[in-house]
Amino acid sequence: MKFYGYSYIIALFIFVLGSTESRAQRHEPGKYGYMVGQCITYPPLLDLYERINQEQVNESFLPSTGTYEVTSYAYGIKLLFNRNFVLREVQFYDSGYTFSRFQDTLPFGLSFNQALKSYENFNYPDFTKDTFNQYVYHADFDLVHVKKYFKSGKIEIVKIYASDTFMIGQDARLSKEWGMRLIPDGTCVSGDCFKGVGKMKWPTGLEYEGEWESGIPHGVGSFRDSSGIEYSGGFKLGFLWGEGKLKIPGQFTYSGDMVYGKRVGEGNATFANGTRYTGDWDRDQMHGVGHFWYSNSFHYKGEFARNQFNGKGRLTSPEGYVEGSFHNGKPHGYCEQVVVRSQTKLSGYWVNGKKQGKFSLYNPVQGTTTLNFKDDKEI
Repeated sequence: MKFYGYSYIIALFIFVLGSTESRAQRHEPGKYGYMVGQCITYPPLLDLYERINQEQVNESFLPSTGTYEVTSYAYGIKLLFNRNFVLREVQFYDSGYTFSRFQDTLPFGLSFNQALKSYENFNYPDFTKDTFNQYVYHADFDLVHVKKYFKSGKIEIVKIYASDTFMIGQDARLSKEWGMRLIPDGTCVSGDCFKGVGKMKWPTGLEYEGEWESGIPHGVGSFRDSSGIEYSGGFKLGFLWGEGKLKIPGQFTYSGDMVYGKRVGEGNATFANGTRYTGDWDRDQMHGVGHFWYSNSFHYKGEFARNQFNGKGRLTSPEGYVEGSFHNGKPHGYCEQVVVRSQTKLSGYWVNGKKQGKFSLYNPVQGTTTLNFKDDKEI
C-alpha cells in the first residue's frame, strides 16, 4: 500500500501560448485552454467538473489508453483525463444526435460558424489541412495542439490537447496534489480484483474490499490498515472519491464528500482535541461557509478560508458574541460585540483582533456613548 500525503499548495502552471498571427489577430487560449495540463484540483477545472456532473453525464475508463472520459451531453463537452486525473484533452461539440451545442466561448477565438472555405483560402495561417482528412485542420501552440473537424462546411468539433512531453512533466509535478490513494500492488485473496467485487490484502496489513475496474479500486468499497486508518465510501481509480467516512486515529473522523483523495465539498469532522466542524471543504481545508465548535457554548459560524475564520461571521462565547468581519481567526474590520447579561453593544473597527479608534457603546440605562481605543485599551 502507498499513501500519498496531503498537500495544501496548488501549483498553478500558467503557460503562454505562441502564435504566428499578427498581434492584432492573435487569440488567447481562454479559460478552457488553461485547464489543459492541470489536475482535477485546479479550481476552475474542479468547478467545471462539478457543474457538468449535475447534468446528463457519462464517465468511463479506457484502460488501453489510460484515459478517464467525462462526457456531458447537456454542455456539449468532453473531458479526457489520464489515470492520475490530469486533464489531457478537452473536446467541444456542435449540436448533434446526443450533444447539445457548447454554449460558452471556444478557445483561440474559434466559432462553430467559421466556414471551411475560410481555412481552404488560408485565412487562418496557423492551421494546416490534415494529410489524411481534408475536413480536419490542426495547429500547434507551444504546449498544446488544436484540431478542428468540419461537417457541412462548418466546424463541428474542436479538440484541444496537451503535448506528450508536457503531460509527462505535469504528471510528476502535480502528483503533489494527490490525496489518499490505494495502489493495487497487494494480493487478491477473494472475488474479482480486476472488474467486479473482490478483496485485496497488502503485507503492511492493509485490506480493501469492494468494487474494481481494470484492476484498480473503483466504485464503492472500504479499507483498514494496521495503524487504524479506516475508510468506507466511494473510489475513483484508487482515489478516495465521493461520499465517504474516513477515520485517522489521533487526527480526526470525517463524514462527507471526497475528491481526488481529499476532503472537498460538504462534510463534518470531529478532531482529536474534541473540536468539531461542519460545512464546506476545499483540498482538506475548512473553506467556504461552516460552523466550528470549540465547545457547545463557544463556537464560530460564518465564512472560512484556509482553515481560518475569514470573512463575515459570528463568534459566540458564554458571555455573548462578536459579529462582523474576521481575518485569519481574529476580528478585523467593523464588528459588534454584545454582552448578553448587561445588554450592552460595542460597535467599531478591530485591527487584527484589537479595538482601534472610536467605538460606540450602547447601554440600555445610559444610552449611547463614544469611547476611544488604542491597541485594545481604552484611552
